[in-house]
Amino acid sequence: MSFIHLHTHSYYSLLDGVASPEELIIAAKKHGMKALAITDHNALYGAVEFYRLAKEHNIKPIIGAELTLADSSRLIVLVENDSGYRNLCVLISTGQLQGGHLKFKLSLKDIYKNKEGLVILSGGQKGRVNQLLAKHDLEAAVQYVRQMKTVFADNFYLELQQFSADDTLINLRLRDLALENKIPLVATNDVHFTSIKDLGLRRTLHAIGNNTVLEKVETAGSSE
Repeated sequence: MSFIHLHTHSYYSLLDGVASPEELIIAAKKHGMKALAITDHNALYGAVEFYRLAKEHNIKPIIGAELTLADSSRLIVLVENDSGYRNLCVLISTGQLQGGHLKFKLSLKDIYKNKEGLVILSGGQKGRVNQLLAKHDLEAAVQYVRQMKTVFADNFYLELQQFSADDTLINLRLRDLALENKIPLVATNDVHFTSIKDLGLRRTLHAIGNNTVLEKVETAGSSE
């Protein structure tokens, strides 16, 4: 069984991602992957470049974005067809216009209204369902996934991520939610660079983004 990265950031995730679209595609090719998604933060800046380069390397390009919602939770939104691409463009424009400069603002209702042609992943550790499970609010988590299942049907997936032993319990709860509500699971890795050698550069980007010094950066090695 081959693995495909569906939660992947390029350097178009400004001050967060390190790798260029080409570097991501070359790495995918090296590891024998037949497809790759690009899911930059609230943007499609690299979509055309990524699509063109992926085709050149015989990799199936999956266009998407990681969208930030009003409660600061995230969703991964992947394009299924032309309608989906148009709707993702609408959602990103809506979030930028509603939030103003550097304040992306989008609601679930906005996504509901523009859902045609889109596949939704729950957002991993930064997704709403993970946040609820981390707070041991199982009832709210059940209500949330059932609502998403009702709206998106088979186009909603629960996202599993394993970065430390602490993630095991939440992943088991996600597994149970998936079984009980007939929601498919997908494993993702929240990629921001292709080599451990790039960790230092990502720490520098985070320092710039947080207006601080390198010694105070604690997020660069995580999924933040």
